[in-house]
Amino acid sequence: MRTGPSLAKSYDPVEEPGLELRPLPERHYRPDIDGLRAVVVIFHAFPAALPSGLVGVDIFFVISGFLITSIILGDLDRERFSFRSFYARRIRRIFPALIVVMVACLVAGWLLLLPDEYSLLGKHIAAGGRLPLKFCAVE
Repeated sequence: MRTGPSLAKSYDPVEEPGLELRPLPERHYRPDIDGLRAVVVIFHAFPAALPSGLVGVDIFFVISGFLITSIILGDLDRERFSFRSFYARRIRRIFPALIVVMVACLVAGWLLLLPDEYSLLGKHIAAGGRLPLKFCAVE
């Protein structure tokens, strides 16, 4: 178990059976990670000036792996890791954007695509909509 300053509680716990309130983990701004994100954007924004755009994708995966590993190790250190809560946090973060993108694609497709193309788009969006079922099957 990690030693050092504990996380301060900023709530009054309510006595309720089965209710476990936990303090939120401290979040620290990481300028180095923002700098790496900027490099990724540059690779994609100026593909002619910076060939090998796939390097940007590699950097993105390294950043993501580092952040996710940090989250998992922090939860393991505090003895509160579970796949269910880990994926629930991913869903709460990613799915609102996913829904917005899928709706925007449907609207743009309605305006810009031919009927056969729009039908194919609908199939792709339906497949993307089934993604939450895969997350629910964990644990």
